[in-house]
Amino acid sequence: SAGKTTLARIYADTVELPFVEISPKQVKKLDDVFRLINAVLVEHEMPLVGFRNKFRLPPCVVFFDEVHALSDNIVQGLLKATEYNDCVMATESGRILNTKCATWMMATTDEGRLFDAFRTRFSPVHLNYLTKAEISKIVKLAHPQLDDDVCRLVSHYNGRIPRKALEFARYMSMVRAMDQSMSWADVARRVAEEEGIA
Repeated sequence: SAGKTTLARIYADTVELPFVEISPKQVKKLDDVFRLINAVLVEHEMPLVGFRNKFRLPPCVVFFDEVHALSDNIVQGLLKATEYNDCVMATESGRILNTKCATWMMATTDEGRLFDAFRTRFSPVHLNYLTKAEISKIVKLAHPQLDDDVCRLVSHYNGRIPRKALEFARYMSMVRAMDQSMSWADVARRVAEEEGIA
């Protein structure tokens, strides 16, 4: 909710490379990683092509979210794949993937559980949550018809996660459109109660 995935996507869009997003829930083994990477590359019409079970990964951005929650076998495989002098991922089924052309990005919300080798292998970027004033500005950009006071109300109830604040603002606008007699403060309270955040 601090924008980790968004930042990784923006980077991939900027360098015009396929973006592969992987979460711990999706992978139990390295063959799953191989499959997920290949699925995205197929969408971009550049599937992995191999000879005798050896494959070369084309330039792409591979983003692992919540890397601290990966199982040890995945972590060990990723350490080998991201090692500058190695750049090979060997899957359980015997496929060998040359990863030299990949850009690897790892994200965590629990740095204390991060495997030490990831700390030295990657350059950290620390993201902070937005302030309520910044959330209010984002709401105003998405909903210019809302008064500044209304945008501040939205950030009061949803002051950390931009997408949640934008959903809240949309919901508030719908409720207000249905009952123009309600004040914006009453609308905000009602929506917050219905969303279970009041």
